[in-house]
Amino acid sequence: MTAKTFKLNEYLELRFENDETVIYLQGKPFIQCMRLVFQIPKERLDGYHYINSIDEAAEVKRAVLEDEGHVYQLNPEEEFWGHCSNLQVWIEHGYDTRLLHSNLSFPLLTHLMLAGDKKARRVFSEEIAKRCDDGYVPVILSLFESESFNYLSEEQFGYVMNSLKTLLRKDLELEKKFTLLCILFVEYLKHEDFTNSNEVYERLKSYYLPQRFSWVWSFAGGVYLGGSM
Repeated sequence: MTAKTFKLNEYLELRFENDETVIYLQGKPFIQCMRLVFQIPKERLDGYHYINSIDEAAEVKRAVLEDEGHVYQLNPEEEFWGHCSNLQVWIEHGYDTRLLHSNLSFPLLTHLMLAGDKKARRVFSEEIAKRCDDGYVPVILSLFESESFNYLSEEQFGYVMNSLKTLLRKDLELEKKFTLLCILFVEYLKHEDFTNSNEVYERLKSYYLPQRFSWVWSFAGGVYLGGSM
């Protein structure tokens, strides 16, 4: 049986293989799509202006479904066409990362940029700055974990770090504050900016960090013992 395919542009194609939706980048498997969480019909996109991002919409929707005891389920082929629609909308709207979940949009945008997509290269740093300015910590953590900050110029990196510092001045839950401080600390260490990393360290050490943040000290120890200072 011939696999269903949906070509998005010269770089991206979706294939329906063994009841799974797989994104191909330049003819090679890139990532398998997870469950379809949210679909925005192209003809009604303007009607969703109140949604800041799919990440936030997915969190709200998941909470509502769990609260009401609903099970959200489409058959695999319906999910395939839903993913096709979402990615087409994403491309038609200039790779606006708010229209896809961040764990997909930024890895895709990064690899499109590296593959030579000029539009992806043009909007990459703008999208990172925009999402950091939005202040939604789970997305910022996703950017950090995917190492998206590594591809910023020094000027762009400085802007993003200042955006995170501004966010820290807001009334945040303690875990979100820990997360931002850890990101700042590690990113400054990676850039060998020890003035700023030491400043963040002074704030971090005043807290008792939960065990799940212990990796920060291991990373820092590797930098210092490696003779970077």
